[in-house]
Amino acid sequence: MSKKNVNKIKKEKISQSVADFIKHNRKLLDYANEFRRSNNSKKFVKVEKKERLYKYLSNTKVMIITANEIEKTSLFAYAYEQNKTPFVTIGMEDIVYTFFAFSAMVVAHVEINAGSYSHGGSAKVIKKVMKKAKPNIVILLGVAFGCDPGKTKLGDVLVGRQHFSYDKSSKISDENLSIKKLHIEEPDEYMLNRFKSLIVTEDKVRGFRGKKFQVVFGNMITGEFVVDSIDFREMIFKPFEAFGVIGGEMEAQGAFAEIRKYKKSHCILIKGICDWGAGKNEQIEDENPKNKLQTYAALNACKICYQLLSEKNLYSDCRMRGWRKWFYNSVIGELLKISMVRLTHYIKRDGNDLSL
Repeated sequence: MSKKNVNKIKKEKISQSVADFIKHNRKLLDYANEFRRSNNSKKFVKVEKKERLYKYLSNTKVMIITANEIEKTSLFAYAYEQNKTPFVTIGMEDIVYTFFAFSAMVVAHVEINAGSYSHGGSAKVIKKVMKKAKPNIVILLGVAFGCDPGKTKLGDVLVGRQHFSYDKSSKISDENLSIKKLHIEEPDEYMLNRFKSLIVTEDKVRGFRGKKFQVVFGNMITGEFVVDSIDFREMIFKPFEAFGVIGGEMEAQGAFAEIRKYKKSHCILIKGICDWGAGKNEQIEDENPKNKLQTYAALNACKICYQLLSEKNLYSDCRMRGWRKWFYNSVIGELLKISMVRLTHYIKRDGNDLSL
């Protein structure tokens, strides 16, 4: 069978799997999209004082990066639903920072453009951000495309172990991709071990409205292209088949390369599967489900991120005994509570204008 016919069959299977998922989860997808849109209408407190930015950054040790509007609004909706605390937005130069409570932490959010080295991409924005802030943890949160509909499903959450660039040191000839040199980015052992201690990937997680999904821990490909072609998808996956690739995305290469320069900062990628890299804009029963699928996948990723940022998980250490364990459980816990009170105080004092 020719390569063209093989890809045609794969595309038909992908389209059928998406149609079946939507058919059995239509109410869930509609509810997720409405949940994102309604909670996003909550008014944020807008603080325009430039000097306030450094005070907020000094109290936040976790930064969350998203790459499109749906990822951002899904995160904000989930955070507001869980914590019911106001948000603060501060713009400086060409970056907008948003501060809010998420799990046991006060986090800072920054939105970037899709890609690593494009204008406004992960590498350039994170380089600017890290000059002003020194977060201990940076989380790439959002959506990705999956590799195999037979092993994973839409809404499953991918956590990257290694990230292979398919568009650096590569050559395309006769519709084949040749990798001349492997460019690999990966999180450090701190974040990998913290994640492994939190999530047992063999067990399914109860997510949005009780719908269970799987967390998959493995290798991913990353590049500058929005993948929406079965031929291109198969071409970029093929050189990495031996590495057991589970999906692909666009921001990891630049983000990990920049954060690696700061020894005290850690980074991890958490993204939900919203498509399979082909047929993203196909009409299914007179509607385009793209936004709904992205919302559902992003909310599942937010669920895992929320668990990761639990106070107990981040500040536990198996080597701690006696007074050290007491110190971290009591003193650091109290400091986190104090920082939350201070943040709320700043919001109430400076929040005269409640409109965006």
